[in-house]
Amino acid sequence: MKKTAFITGATAGIGQATAYSLAKNGWNLILSGRRTERLNQLKEKLTILELLKRSKLIKKIIIFLRWNNSN
Repeated sequence: MKKTAFITGATAGIGQATAYSLAKNGWNLILSGRRTERLNQLKEKLTILELLKRSKLIKKIIIFLRWNNSN
């Protein structure tokens, strides 16, 4: 089960750094901040990070399957 964190001040500084760090480690995030535009930008960046993470996993699976099928 994934862990969930509620981060206040997520649009800058320590809050933003925490959001990136936890997102990279697979946490579900609930983000809070005063600037809606920055929250939306952060959401977009974190979504891109998640998609990149998934594509790397997919590449690893494809590489494994190719190697496995060649033997």
